[in-house]
Order: sequence, then structure tokens, then C-alpha cells
Amino acid sequence: MPQPQPTVAPQTTEPASRQLQQLPPAQTQTSTSSQANQINSLPVSAKRWALVIGVDKYQDPQISPLKGSDNDARLIADALVRYAGFPRDQVILLSTDQPAERQPTRVNILRRLSNLSTAVPKDGLLLVSFAGHGMERSGQAFLLPSDAQISDQISFLEETAISMNRVKERIKETGVSQVVVLLDACRNDPGGRADAINPLSNAYTNAFNFDVRNREVQAFATVYATGIGQRAYEYTEKKQGYFSWAVVEGLKGGAANDKGEVTLSQLVKYVQETVPKRLAIDLGSTKQQRPFAMIEGYRADELVVAVTSSASNAASASTPGMTMVDPAAIELSFWESIKNSNNPDDFKAYLDKYPDGQFAALAKSRAQPNRPAGNSGAGDANSMEMTYWNAIKDSRNPSDFKAYVNKFPNGLFVEIANGRVALLEADEREKEKAKLSAAEAERARSTHLFDVSDGSRTPGTLTVAPGALAFEPRKQNEKKGMTLQCSEIKRVEAGQSAFVLPHVNIFLTPTNGKERQLMFYTGTPASGGLFSPAKPATNITAEVINAIIEACRMARINK
Repeated sequence: MPQPQPTVAPQTTEPASRQLQQLPPAQTQTSTSSQANQINSLPVSAKRWALVIGVDKYQDPQISPLKGSDNDARLIADALVRYAGFPRDQVILLSTDQPAERQPTRVNILRRLSNLSTAVPKDGLLLVSFAGHGMERSGQAFLLPSDAQISDQISFLEETAISMNRVKERIKETGVSQVVVLLDACRNDPGGRADAINPLSNAYTNAFNFDVRNREVQAFATVYATGIGQRAYEYTEKKQGYFSWAVVEGLKGGAANDKGEVTLSQLVKYVQETVPKRLAIDLGSTKQQRPFAMIEGYRADELVVAVTSSASNAASASTPGMTMVDPAAIELSFWESIKNSNNPDDFKAYLDKYPDGQFAALAKSRAQPNRPAGNSGAGDANSMEMTYWNAIKDSRNPSDFKAYVNKFPNGLFVEIANGRVALLEADEREKEKAKLSAAEAERARSTHLFDVSDGSRTPGTLTVAPGALAFEPRKQNEKKGMTLQCSEIKRVEAGQSAFVLPHVNIFLTPTNGKERQLMFYTGTPASGGLFSPAKPATNITAEVINAIIEACRMARINK
């Protein structure tokens, strides 16, 4: 069976780099699998999910800011909804111009990828788009979230940036059969001058090369903003990257055929032709940026990825007197007619007709006889609630469930959410209580009481606890009592005089240039005689000094 032919890009006189010569002229690599096994259609609209990320601003001052990534993400997300059949509530947008909960931080990105593993059906489509900085270190490619910290150390980057291998693993964990990736991560050197190059390398292309033959996925397409060895540029006039601008224009109709349909191969060809042409006009012929794609498992020339408004007009014109009906529109009409019903049988009827429909999960809940219908809004609002719930249902943070209740006060899962809040807050209280008990027990274990006398021979109790010392006379005398913080102590040592009872000298930090010193007697002489019991001499100097050293975390110096 003949092999699929790669899309051919226009010839230019611009010399190709050594790395580019390793790729086909079109900068498109296609599958060598049999066309009979290739996929020629995307899943239905309800099974399409997207995570779109744009990062213009970085917390690390070493990372140079960008000017078009936020716009790239916003416009791509809008184009996916308007032209590519993605439900609006199934397109997750993270960018630095969004509220705090939708900032493109490392945790937010990885969390959304994790949540998608339960939201995206196995026979669905997951599209991931990233516009921002990327960098390579020691053959590993990393995407830089907004809170990344750049470093040449791989171990540090793995903790603050996002390894592209990790992104791939998270995508594989979803079990989704179809994957599309749009990558625009090689604009300029994130840690250098704004015009310093940061070329695309093989580390990036290897990271998103899914194994179709071993069933990692059934089909995938990864479209890169530029070729190996080149960098990507920002379209200053549009405040976008040239690549993302071309992708959006292609989806809007720039890559459409006479039926108003945009196929995968037409979109790639349009982007490959448009970007270099626009770049030459704006920046001159010395600047090079030629996008390319890696596609496997898809029949790219038949796979329709977007439909423009002219498609329906063309269909109507070709079949006069015949009305074209969209099955998705029929399902939506059915749902609109029953969404406010209090009769469970209406929702059972919907499930009989659309067991895998866009509102199937909600219908299953409404089909329960004892479940009130509630005050639901439009279908897209219900679907938004389901998406929100799926994103937080496994959270261990009670504030996530409180936010759900505030956002959906009459929602389907309010009772469950309130129960989770009570349970998680009780767990937190128990943990805090256990923590305090452990701290108290540790303090008690580390606290020592000694019978001593102060420098004026007043007997009392010296309490040595972590961070502080306190002396309390046996007879109540407020003037004799004192508390001493460890921070005031310079050193402590045993008294050296043979003519004085054993004692401890505590030297304090000077005040007004004068050194201060305290003394506590830590021994008693032998006592008793003919008419009273004999008591041997005592000396607890070593025990007192050891306790003070431990409580104040002092260094021991042996003289």
C-alpha cells in the first residue's frame, strides 16, 4: 500500500540549517501505518477537551517577559470553541492575565492535567497548547510555568519547571485515544537578552513523539512553531506569536476548502506557508521560522478539525430544497426541552436516546426519583458545574469545596461538598491537635528542673526549657525571680574556684559595653554530725550545663 505523502512547503532561496536538512521539505512527518487503520474523524463535540496555556510574565526576574503568549492562549481557546467544535466549558485556559486560580503556575498546570484524567473519556480527544518560554538542559526539554526558577541544574529545574516528558506521561495517564499538541516554546533565551535565540531542539520533538504502534494513543498530531535549530518570533503588531496567529487564522477559515472545512493537512500547510511569508514581510528574509508537524494515526487529508460558517452555506447550495440537520443540535434541542423538568422519566428518555450524550452525567443524577431537579440553568452551565466538580472532587483542601458551594449554591453536589468540608476541617483540627500535643510532649521531655541557689544564696528552682531559663525562689519573692532568653546568653561554664561551692557562671551579651554575668550555686556541702543524719555533698553542675547547652542549642567547647 502506498505511503502517505507529506505536505510540500513552498520552496525558498533561504539556506536551511544543518538540523533542518534532516527533515522532509514540508517539515511534516506523517505516519507509515496503513491508511485502513488511520483515523479520519475527531470524536464528537462532547468528547473534546483542551488545556490552553499562555505565559507572558514570570516571577523570576532572571526570566525575560514575553508580549504575546497570553493573547495566543486566549485567541486559540476562543477559536477552538467557535470553529473546532470544543464545548466552551471543556476548554481550560491558564494564562498570566487570568485570575489567581487560573494562573499558569506549575501546580495549576500539573493539577489540571491530573484532573483531566478523570474528565476526558477514553475515546475522546485531548488538545494541549503551550505558548511561553521553554529551555533545554542536558538533553531534557522543559516548559517554564509562571513560577519557574531557571537553573543549569537538572534537579532544580525538575522541581520548578515542567519536564516535557512529565507532560507526556500525564497525557498518557488519561488513557485518551487522540492527542493534539500545539507547542510554541522557543521564542528567545528566557535567561538572556530579548533577542538572544533559543532554538528548537530534538529534545522537544522526542518528548511529544507518542508511540502509536504500542498503543500509547491511537493517533496524535504535534505542531511545532518552528523547525529544529530555529527560534519562533512574536508578531508585534498583533501582540501574538506568528505561529499562534497563523493557527487561529487557519481555523477561522484561512485554511478552509471550498466547503468551508479545515482539514489537518490543510491547517499545517497554511501555517507553514503563512508564517515564513509574514515573517519575511515584517522582519526581513534573514529571519527564519518554519513550523512543522509530526502526525501519526490520522488520515490528515480527510480529518476535519474545524468548520467555518461557509460550510453550512456550501452544503445548502449543493442540495437545494434539502435541510441539513446537525445531530448535536438535535440533542441540544432535546435537552433544552427537559432541563427544567421534575419528571425523572424525561431524563431516562434522554439517556435511552443519548447514553453517551453531552449531558449524560447530569441526566443520570436527575433520573433518580428522589432527586429534586433543582434550579438548573442552561445546559452549558450544568456542564460547567460537572467540569468544576470533577476538577475538585479528589481534593484534600476544604476551601475547594467551599468555593464550589459559593459558585453553585443549588448544585447537584452541595450536600457532598458540605460533608467534605466538615470532614476535612475535622481532620485538620485533629492534625493540629496532635501537632500541639506532640510539641507539648517534646517540650516536657526537654524541660529540666534543678534545685539551686542564685548568687545571693537565695534557694529556688531553675527551670531550663527550650529557648529560655527561669529562676523561681522557694519563698515568694518577685524581686528574686527572673526569666532569661537563650538569645541573651553568650556562654556558660563551670565555676573554677576551689574555695567556693560548685556553681555555674552564665555570661550574657553586654549592655552599654558592660559585660553581665549570673551565677547559680549547683552544689551543697556535706552536712550532719553526731546528733543529725549525715548528708553527703552534692554537685549537679554538669547536669545544669548540659541542659542549658541542649535547650539553647549552644556549641560545646572543651577547655
